[in-house]
Amino acid sequence: MCAFDLRHVMNNKALVIRSLIQSIVLVFLVFWFFKCSYNYAEKQSGKIDRFALVNRHNVSNNEFDPLNSLSVGNGEFAFTVDATGLQTFPEKYDNGVCLGTQSEWGWHSFPNSENYRLEESYQYYEVEGRQIPYAVQREEPGRKQEAANYFRANPHRLHLGIIGLERRMVLSQYLTRIQCAGNYPTQETGLTFNTVVNCFQIVFLLGSLTTTD
Repeated sequence: MCAFDLRHVMNNKALVIRSLIQSIVLVFLVFWFFKCSYNYAEKQSGKIDRFALVNRHNVSNNEFDPLNSLSVGNGEFAFTVDATGLQTFPEKYDNGVCLGTQSEWGWHSFPNSENYRLEESYQYYEVEGRQIPYAVQREEPGRKQEAANYFRANPHRLHLGIIGLERRMVLSQYLTRIQCAGNYPTQETGLTFNTVVNCFQIVFLLGSLTTTD
């Protein structure tokens, strides 16, 4: 009886050891597989071509579309252009994204002739047990609504002016659609260097213009 029990215990011990070894080998193989896969992917990918990655999203434009004006800027200055690369035909964008020139330093305020105070635009809200004032727009007419509307609009960035090509009869008459010059896109934004490149032709006139901040 004791010999039988001893053999049984030894068989169980050998089975446990064999299972442990198999588990260790399996873990090692899984680790080795993932490590090889990672190294292979890393070698295949290499360094990211950031220039190509960004510029594959460049925007091309070949017509006067009031909803497709393009802008260049650096966070402190912005210049929105039409299909000529300047602001030659601002009236074509009146019902869309208007052309404009704005800067961080160009601000303007209308006179506060009614002596509105900022406190008049406040509405109080409970936040964590406290009443906190917020300047909000109001639907009910009255002085509070007028004060809120005034401080919502003032101060505001000032449009600094229009910069465009000289307007001539032939330019205004025929430049209703930009024709591609050669094999280059008509108007394309360069996202990497924040530029707008324009190539266009009018009858026998060929123009090329680059706008940058």
